[in-house]
Amino acid sequence: MPIGEAHKSGSRFSGLCEYVLAQGIYDIQKEFKKPEIVLHNYIYGQHYEEIAKQFKEQADENRKVKNPVMHLSVNFKTEDHISEKVQKEFVKRVLDEMGIKDDNHQYIAVRHNDKHPHFHIIVNRVGFDGKTLSDSYTKYRIGTACDKIEKEMGLDNYLEKSRIFIHDEATNSYKKNDKREINKGKVIVKRTRNRQVGVQEKKDYIQIQTIKALQNQQITSLEVLQNELKKKNIVFQYTVNKKDQVAVSFKYDGLAVKGTQVSLKGSLIKKQLLLNAKASVHQNEKDNFLTTIKETKKAFRNSVYDMVNTYNSGKTPNLKKVFSKNGLKLDDDFTIKHNNWEVNIPDLQSFNEQCKVKLENAKKEYKNKLEVYQLVQNTEFKKGIFGILTLDQKKFNEELKLKKQNMLFPSLDVGISAEVFLYDIQSKMEGIQKEIESKKVDHKEAYIIDQSIDLNLEQKKNLKEDSSIIMDVLKSSNTIDDEEMQKPKRKRNR
Repeated sequence: MPIGEAHKSGSRFSGLCEYVLAQGIYDIQKEFKKPEIVLHNYIYGQHYEEIAKQFKEQADENRKVKNPVMHLSVNFKTEDHISEKVQKEFVKRVLDEMGIKDDNHQYIAVRHNDKHPHFHIIVNRVGFDGKTLSDSYTKYRIGTACDKIEKEMGLDNYLEKSRIFIHDEATNSYKKNDKREINKGKVIVKRTRNRQVGVQEKKDYIQIQTIKALQNQQITSLEVLQNELKKKNIVFQYTVNKKDQVAVSFKYDGLAVKGTQVSLKGSLIKKQLLLNAKASVHQNEKDNFLTTIKETKKAFRNSVYDMVNTYNSGKTPNLKKVFSKNGLKLDDDFTIKHNNWEVNIPDLQSFNEQCKVKLENAKKEYKNKLEVYQLVQNTEFKKGIFGILTLDQKKFNEELKLKKQNMLFPSLDVGISAEVFLYDIQSKMEGIQKEIESKKVDHKEAYIIDQSIDLNLEQKKNLKEDSSIIMDVLKSSNTIDDEEMQKPKRKRNR
C-alpha cells in the first residue's frame, strides 16, 4: 500500500528540481523511463531551471522563510497493481490532507518508475496569501494522511499495523496506534547471559564475527561462511536435512555452542545467506552494466576515429561496418547497441552529414588545385626563332621553371576533427556511468541487533585475536529503498 514520506525542508528549489526531473540523465538512455510531471499548480514548463525560477519568484515574496522548499514523496508497491489513475488521485488527496491547496500554493508532482512507481512532490511553503505552510511533524502527518485516504478509497490498508499514528474513522481524527507492530518479520539477535568467567566473552566473539561475515554480500553459502569463520579461529559446523532445514554450531577456544545459544539459529543464517546471494547477483548486474558502459565508450570512440580517418582519406565509410568492427551494432535510427545496452545518438547522424559535406567541399577544392597544377606543369617553355630567345621569352622561361619546381602536387585536405563531437557524447555516457556507480545495491538484513549486545571488546583480554577490529563490525553500508524507509530502524550502540 502507499507509503508517504516527508523530507527535511530545504532552501534551494533548483537542486531538488534537477534531482526530481533527472534532466540530462535520460536523454540518450532508453533503459529507464523519464520522470513525468503528472500534477502542477501555477507552475509551467518542463525544464528544471525554468520551474525552479518560478518557485523562487514566489518564495521571494516572503524572504523571512529560510527553508521554503517542501519535499514529499508517495511510494507504491508494484505488486499491489494500483492503476496510474488511482495513484494520481491518491497523490492529489495527499496534497489536500497536508493543507496544500490549489488556490494558495505552487507545487509539482513527478512520477518516477525506477524500481517501483513513486511520486516526488515539490511544494512552495510560501503561499499566495503571504503565509507559510507548516512543516512541523510532516513525517507523521503524511503517514496518517495515507492511512485515512486508503480507508476512504477502499484500498488495502495492511500498513496500518506499522504506522505510529493512524486515522480513526469513528471520530474522524488521528490517534496513536497502540497496536503497532514493530520489526515484524525480522529476528532480533540478542546477547546471551552467562555468569561463568570467560564464557560470555567467547560467545560475544563468535556472535560478532559471524554477524560481520554475514554482512558481507559475498558470503552466499554455508561452505563459504565456514571458510570465512575459520580465518577467525572459529569452527563452524552445519547440517541440512531433507526439508532444507539448517542446524548450526560453533567452536572457539574450547567452547562449543549451538547457534541458538548465540542467537544465530540455522534458519536465520540460511535466510541471510539467501539475501546475500540476491544482493550479490544485483551487484554483479551493476558491475556488468558498468563494464558495458566502459566498453561502449571505448568502442564508440574508436569507431568515430575510424569513421573520421576514412573521411579524411577521401572515402565515404560504411558506418555499420565501422562500428561492427569495434564490437558495436549501429541501427538505422543511429542507436548503438552493446550487450543489453542501447544508446540513441541522433548527433551521430548530423555529424556524419557534416563529414559528407566537408568531404565534398574538400574534393572540389582538390580538383581546382589539381587543374591549376596540371595547367602549370603542361605549360611549355618558349623556344624562340632559330633558338634565339628574346629577353621577355627568357624571363618567361625562368619564371615558369621556378614555378614548376616549387609547385607541390596538391593533396586532399578534408580536415575533419572528432574531438568536439566525442567530448559531448562521452560526457553524456560518463554522466550515465556516474549515476549507476552512485546507486548502492540494496543489501537487506534478516535480523536486527539488540541494543544490549556489547560491541566493545577492547578490554576483554581473554580473546586470542586483537579485538580492536570489532568496533566497526555493525556499521552498516547497506542502502534502504523507499519501502524500507518506512520500517523502524535497527537499534545500535554508538
